[in-house]
Amino acid sequence: MTYRILYRATCQSFAREGNAGRSFSSVLQEVQSSWQFAVPASSGLLDAFAGEQEVQVRQAYLDVCSHLDKFCFFLSALRPYQRLAAAGGDAALCWLRRSLGHLLQELDKSLLQLRQASLALMQAAKKQLQDLAKRLPSATDVEVQWMKQLRFVDEPRLSELHRACAEQAAQVSSLTSAAREVELKLAAKEGLQQIASAFLSADFQARCSLALPDRLALDMRELAGRTPAAISN
Repeated sequence: MTYRILYRATCQSFAREGNAGRSFSSVLQEVQSSWQFAVPASSGLLDAFAGEQEVQVRQAYLDVCSHLDKFCFFLSALRPYQRLAAAGGDAALCWLRRSLGHLLQELDKSLLQLRQASLALMQAAKKQLQDLAKRLPSATDVEVQWMKQLRFVDEPRLSELHRACAEQAAQVSSLTSAAREVELKLAAKEGLQQIASAFLSADFQARCSLALPDRLALDMRELAGRTPAAISN
């Protein structure tokens, strides 16, 4: 939720500066270039972060925005896989293991980079908070307001969300591993053998009032002894 609020606020800020309709990445690149030296007054940055010596802090903020954009993009790219998993189960995901694995690697990387950039940004913010606290009587209204708003950053929740996302990605990876594919093949073979055995049993055929279709008995026997390849790459 905190990441989503930051992402939305950043998009709205860029839109107010006349960037509506442009891609987020292109606007971010332009802002990164303009923030290298002279920071415009319309940037919304606290004066303490607008100086030339604070380039790294500004870069940390832009890194958070960039990695958050990548994470959201790769996360949305998983939606088709989610629909396929709902329709075809784990077998469908195993069949798409190669492309899904690459996507999960990109997701993991962007999540890690987002976490690192967030920690760097919060470290800079806390340092500024300590500096302001030392000269609180002379702090401006804007600085006091910034100090108050900083308490809304829920760091424990951010850590919890990071762990949850990482665990979910690891779980999906385990469901599409080669070992999992072997398990699915064995389970599918066992299930097909059970179906074929039941279909070919004397009890089943004794209760059938209709003649079996041509080659059905032979097909059932072949099916019972065949290793399914439906989920092979």
